[in-house]
Amino acid sequence: MEAGISVLSLLLVLIVIFVQGRVVHGRGHRLLHKEVAFGMKDHLSKNGNIMMSRLPQIGFYAEMPWVIMPEKSYEEIIEAAHSKGIRYLIVDER
Repeated sequence: MEAGISVLSLLLVLIVIFVQGRVVHGRGHRLLHKEVAFGMKDHLSKNGNIMMSRLPQIGFYAEMPWVIMPEKSYEEIIEAAHSKGIRYLIVDER
C-alpha cells in the first residue's frame, strides 16, 4: 500500500515538472535576450528610437518602445519597419 502511494506521488511530481517545462525546455536563450537588451539600454539613445522584435521582453529590458515584427518576408519586414519609423530591428533564429 505504501509503495503504491510512493510511486503515485513520484509520478505526480514528475508530471507537474514536465508540464511546467522546466525539464523539457531550457531557458538559457532568455539570458541572451536580457544581455542584448541591457546592452541596448546602456549604449543606445532612447530619444525617439523604436525597436522592432519578435520578443517583447527585449523592449522591456532595454526600456525602449517596442513594435512586434510581422511574420512576413524580409522585404515586407523592412518596409513595415521603415513606414513605422523603426530604428532598430532585433532578429533572432526564427
